[in-house]
Amino acid sequence: MSLKHMYREFFKGFAVGILLVCVLFGLYRGAQHVANEDNRTPAAIDKARIFDVSYLEGGALRSASAKQLLHAEVLVSQNEIGVALGHFVAKSPSGDRRLLCDIYDQVELSFEADGMAINGERPRLIATGPCTASENLNKMNPIHIPFRDILSQKPGDGEYTFGSTPDHFFKAMNIGSQWPDQWILLEVKLINKSNPATFMQLDRKEVYSFSSKPVVLNWIK
Repeated sequence: MSLKHMYREFFKGFAVGILLVCVLFGLYRGAQHVANEDNRTPAAIDKARIFDVSYLEGGALRSASAKQLLHAEVLVSQNEIGVALGHFVAKSPSGDRRLLCDIYDQVELSFEADGMAINGERPRLIATGPCTASENLNKMNPIHIPFRDILSQKPGDGEYTFGSTPDHFFKAMNIGSQWPDQWILLEVKLINKSNPATFMQLDRKEVYSFSSKPVVLNWIK
């Protein structure tokens, strides 16, 4: 066999090998996509260890939902604070079992400043962001509050969006001459933007009653 022929056979085999690797990788990616989609089906929910309130009713449903939702984690970085609410399986308005963030697509967190009042009203901050489940499904992805960006604004009432969190919106009310540096979670509301009549809301009393500990944001100035 000539050297030229050997080279030709080698490169032919090499090309076939590359093609086979590409095909196998494509099949793997396709299977991974299907698996990710299947994570939202009832069968997949049954296999996962996800907090489930879909079988409850009445006061038991309200209590369990509120406690899990308020099982929140506060994540602090140099420029922002994230609040990750609890996540769970619930019964949708149509009666099927769904992940909470498949029923609602927006989270609204209302905070109240501690120890301050303007004309008898405490400062309020409302942070609105997307409702999405984290990888382990028992927690939502955090609502990001870019306190450094907020502190860079002149203190006062207003509505804000920032490039660091383009899918989040903020509304400040009853703000005095300086930004408060401590905020306490006051209310939680989950919203379905395409159907505003579908929502879940925890008021001040429920947040206080069902939280294992207060959700407090400390802004480092």
